[in-house]
Amino acid sequence: MILKKTRRNSGLRQMESASSVRRSLERSLRSYLNMLTALKEVPDWQDAYAEINELVKAAKNSAVARKKNNEEPE
Repeated sequence: MILKKTRRNSGLRQMESASSVRRSLERSLRSYLNMLTALKEVPDWQDAYAEINELVKAAKNSAVARKKNNEEPE
């Protein structure tokens, strides 16, 4: 029993933390958005840029609204 628990704990310590994974994901998404922004004037990329840009705007608005709701007194 103790050996199993030790192995599980060891496996958990070897995993990347959620914070680290989130930072990596954010960097990757930022790089992708920068690439799309650079290519937004290229005809074949305009639609992709427009769609992703709308998603980013919606996500930002959602985050702002969520933050605002959390700040309001209950």
